[in-house]
Amino acid sequence: MKITKRTILVDNVPIHYRVAGKGEPVILIHGLSGSSRWWNRNIPALASLYRVYLVDLPGFGAMRHLAPTFELVECAAWLDRWMQSLGLETAHLVGHSMGGYICMALAVLRPAVVKHLVLVDSIGMAFGKHTSRLRTMALRSIYRTTPMF
Repeated sequence: MKITKRTILVDNVPIHYRVAGKGEPVILIHGLSGSSRWWNRNIPALASLYRVYLVDLPGFGAMRHLAPTFELVECAAWLDRWMQSLGLETAHLVGHSMGGYICMALAVLRPAVVKHLVLVDSIGMAFGKHTSRLRTMALRSIYRTTPMF
């Protein structure tokens, strides 16, 4: 399995990311204190079925800070701009911990781009005005997709 390193400009900033496999796009978003390398052991299995995209969030891994403060909802908007720059109209999003929160925020901001949302040990942090909307959306989604008996 080949993992290709690529660079694309988003907001006039070079963004380095990795890509592997063929098929529908799956974007793996790491958590706090992590980087895209956190997913390395998952790439072979996923890349056998999907086109896997790995990117470091702003201020983590190989990615520099883009703003003086790190705002989770702004990071979701940045992720959306990155997807648009790549020409990805929709994708399966997989977020770990804080990355799950960012994926949920993107699902609220632009639901049409999120084909499926997978949250791995995601956080339910109370950040800003979008929190109750995110929580409600997540709970409704779980309720609709989980058999009750």
